[in-house]
Amino acid sequence: MIAAVSENSELGQRHICEGLGIIISPEWNQARIREEIARLYETAYRELMNNNDAVAEYEEAMELPANSIESEEPPNEVKVLFFLASRYMYRQRSGAGLKALCEKYCIEVHQTWDAERIIIEIIRAVDWQRQIGMARIAACKASVAASIAAIGAMDDETALIRAKMAEMAKAKAGQTVIDLTNIRTMIDLTDSPPRIDALHGQAPIDLTDSP
Repeated sequence: MIAAVSENSELGQRHICEGLGIIISPEWNQARIREEIARLYETAYRELMNNNDAVAEYEEAMELPANSIESEEPPNEVKVLFFLASRYMYRQRSGAGLKALCEKYCIEVHQTWDAERIIIEIIRAVDWQRQIGMARIAACKASVAASIAAIGAMDDETALIRAKMAEMAKAKAGQTVIDLTNIRTMIDLTDSPPRIDALHGQAPIDLTDSP
């Protein structure tokens, strides 16, 4: 039993103690906490073995349908043990201690309730808080998973955009470019003023033999 309890972290063991109704003394170390939890579970296990009505009492206390052929599987033995251990510890509490627990879990005590009914209400409240805590943890994990998935989708989209941009840049670089480095320089004289070629012009007039 101690080995099974040791699988939980120190914080988990303290939560177990709170659910079981174990009052942890300030001087207790982690080993002492494990011993107290294991001792309480062993007491509950002995009651489970000796009390033939233990499962029925658990079902009635937790307002579960009675175990029958038509019903689903019987309750988990661990849950029954937790119930028996909690009930055993709460039975050790004084009236003032039970009243303090009722105030802690916001339980409105009716005048017709006896100590056993108050204990059952406390156990129900503890179980309800445990379920709420588990639901919150599940919701938190789901939210984290959704955020991770969204980030992954954004990364994929970014990678796709970068790939397309790289393809566009590659296609642009592969276009035909006219190389003008080897073309001779040509002077365009179409707009230049007309020039008279004196070499091929008309022969000059000889005036030496003139009268």
